[in-house]
Order: sequence, then structure tokens, then C-alpha cells
Amino acid sequence: TEACLEEGKELLRRFTYILDVQCLEEGIKALSSELGLPRPHVKKGNTNDSLHQMTTRERIGNDEIYDFIVKRNRRDIELYEWSKGLSLVKCSELTSTPVDDDLLHVDDDADDLEIGNVSETKQPTSQPTPAKNPHEDTSKHNAIRAMQIHNYKLGRALLLNVHITHHGGTTVCNAMKQLGHAPEGACNRGDDWPETVPKYRPWGYDETDENAKALRNVYHFISWEFGIIPPTPLKEVKWESPNLVSFIVMKDPIDRRLSGDATTSKLFGEEADRTEEQWEAFAKYDGSINFMLTRLTPDHCGEEGENATIACLEHGKELLRRFTFILDIQCLEEGLEALANELGLPIPDVKKGRGRTSMSARERIGNDDIYDFIVGRNRLDLELYEWSKSLSLVDCSALDEGDFDDDLNVADAGDVDQFSDAINYNYTLNATDYSDDKFDAEDDSVFNNQSDSKSTNEELGSEISLASNNITNQDNINIDDRESIRALQIENYK
Repeated sequence: TEACLEEGKELLRRFTYILDVQCLEEGIKALSSELGLPRPHVKKGNTNDSLHQMTTRERIGNDEIYDFIVKRNRRDIELYEWSKGLSLVKCSELTSTPVDDDLLHVDDDADDLEIGNVSETKQPTSQPTPAKNPHEDTSKHNAIRAMQIHNYKLGRALLLNVHITHHGGTTVCNAMKQLGHAPEGACNRGDDWPETVPKYRPWGYDETDENAKALRNVYHFISWEFGIIPPTPLKEVKWESPNLVSFIVMKDPIDRRLSGDATTSKLFGEEADRTEEQWEAFAKYDGSINFMLTRLTPDHCGEEGENATIACLEHGKELLRRFTFILDIQCLEEGLEALANELGLPIPDVKKGRGRTSMSARERIGNDDIYDFIVGRNRLDLELYEWSKSLSLVDCSALDEGDFDDDLNVADAGDVDQFSDAINYNYTLNATDYSDDKFDAEDDSVFNNQSDSKSTNEELGSEISLASNNITNQDNINIDDRESIRALQIENYK
């Protein structure tokens, strides 16, 4: 029936690849390229037999019998013709494509294919090795991200915000608490923190899997705030862990520099009443130069400050590429909404930071020379922020004017004490937090049974259950989901 035909189509859609035997050699070569394998030598069946040079109608030699066979197999023919639209290689688009009718004939005495390592004498000289796919790294990142999102929806991966001080951390924390259990305060740590998980941050590479998995049993989200340069470079974290979904909120560094708090007001006066001399002292203060870059990059870059190099900028870019998501504080509300959609969560009610300003940083400073001086000292931070916009989950520039969250350019209430600590280099971490007590990470499969992983928030649990059902129900998988699944399968094969 027609329903059986549709079921056949639905099954074919679920396969990673479809090849067409009419151009099987090209199909297998394309499959090898997709999987990062050398090209195999395809040994075809017997093509010298004159019988196999004839069409099926010619081989049968009777039109009525041929038409009768075609009619009885019309659903198979429809399915085959339909499958050509999904084939990895479109045979009809090849020039002078040889029709491999011989491969349609069952040969009990020989294998159709021989696949193995290709010797130089057998390598076809007319087929040059394809150039490296320029999107290979993007495909790999997409596969990792698909795996992390999938595991989060199943309750197996922890959501982590890499919070640079004054980058909307309190706003993010409050939003995430609406969606599941998170540590109290600024989401950095809580009373129910597992004893097996160290309280220092960041983790080392070999700790990431195990720590993230243990925390996911308690929280759906945590935050790592960095007001000082991390004691261990952030590049050491296993950001590609299947047990971790990471994101960072990026912010214009000059707007960040103007984020007010009690310590800044004490040192340089209130912004509205600041004198030119106080503005000059503010601009010359060395504690906040390239603040963002020096916290994201290795030790030697963090020590450079104003003298940070282009190499440090590239280190920063490389780290940002490894995060699952990047958000832009200029449209944080829309970014958090998009993040919730990606993770199968309800849309949080974003409680924005206190206060609001519609003035630009130049207008707030009120002196072009001082403004230009601050910009010059933070040029690499500015370059990193502008570059990060291309990776942002939401393109703020594409939104209507007026949607920008300018009120988030002022300090969140929860950031005040942390910034004071950053200036005084008196970060509130216990000395014992930096012990050498490490935990070996197990080499767990992405799909290991972790049925004991639970969220303490019932609403989050129901959302995860719903998301899991959507994944297993093939009717709910769209083209983008299929591409993510295929990317994940290819990456796991490699």
C-alpha cells in the first residue's frame, strides 16, 4: 500500500547515508571522504559479459512480461526513484556515468566489492586526492555541541556559565534558577555541593568529565566567576566533554570598564560627579586593562595587560570556539531565550540589572582624549568582543533598535563584592581549594546508562523527559536535527 511506501521512506530518512548502485564507485569514495578514510579500490562485478551490457527490457526480451514485472514491483520502483533525492552522490549529475547493471545481477561466485588499503599501483591517477574540507572544524564542533545538548536534555550534562565579572552573571543566574536547581547566591557554589567535587575553578582536563557528571546529579546549572586571572588557564578544561554544556556572555570592554561598584566609586568618585583628574586616574588604572582577554588566555597573556600580543588574542579566539554557546550581553534576553530553545527548556523571565543608561561610553566619559586613551589600552579586548559577535547564538545587530539591553551595561548587584575582590586581589577561595586531590575520570560512552542522574527540580525533570521523548520520536526530528545527529555519528566513527 501507499502507507507501506511512506514507512519505507521514513526508514531511509533515518539512515546516515544512502548510496545508489548505479554509481557505486563514486558513492563509496564520497563515503570514505565523509568519514576521513583513504579512498578504497572498488572492484566491480563481471562487466565483460555481453548480457550485462543490455537493459533489463532487452534481457527479458518480451514487453508484456517486462511490463507485468514492473507493475508488480511498482512500489519498489517508486521507493528507489525517491531515494535518489537523498543519495550521497547523484548519479544523474555525473558526466558519462557508467551504468552498473551488472551489480544488479546476483553473482554467487564472486564478491561485488573488495575494500582495503589502496596500493600506489592501484590508485586511479585520474582521481586527485580531495582538498581538506574547510568546514571540517565547524562540523566537528557541531557534532560535539549536538552531543552535549543531547546529554543535557537527558539529564547527563551540566550547564556552565563562564562568567567574567560584570558580564551579566546575576541576571543569568536568576534566569537559570527558574529552570532548575542551581547553587544559591551567584550560582558559583552551594551548601549541597557534592563532597567529591572540588570547589576550586577551573578544573583540569582529566577532572572535567567526572566533576560535571557528579554536579549534574545535584544541579542543572552552575557558574564560574572570574574576577582575577584564573590560577589554571581555562584552556586546560575539557570543554569538549559530553557531560558539559558551556557558554559565556560577551560584553563591550569599555562598557564593562564603566560598570560601577562601591570600590570604583571609592577610588575614582561617583561617575556623575567625577572630575577630569579622577577620570584620568580611572583611565590610567592598570587593574582592568584587557580585562576579558587576560582572564581567558594562558598565564603569560594574563600578565601582559596593555602589552598583550596578537598571539594572546588568537588564544582567546581559540578558547571561545571551544565553548558550546556564546551570548552577547547587548541582547541578553533574546540570547537566553535562544539558549532555552536549544536546550528544550521553557523561556525564562529575564530580570535585568539595576539602573539604565542610554548614553554611549564616550558620552558618559565626556572627554574624547580620555575615551580614546581607554580604547587604545583595551584594543585587543575590543577586537575579541567584535570577533565574538560572529559566533553569538543571537546576532544582536539583526534585532530592531531599542531591543539592546543597555541596562545590563551597569553592574549587577551580585557583582559588586566580586569586583572589589578583583581589585584588591583578595579572591574569596579557600587555600585548601587548590589541593592536588584529583579524581580519575572514567572513559564513559556518551550513551552509558545513567538512570540515577536526576534533577532535584520537578519542572526541569518533566522538561527533560519531554525532550527525550521528542528525540526518540522520529516524527519530531527536523532536517536540522538530522544533520546534527549525522554529524554526531560521523564524529563518533572517527
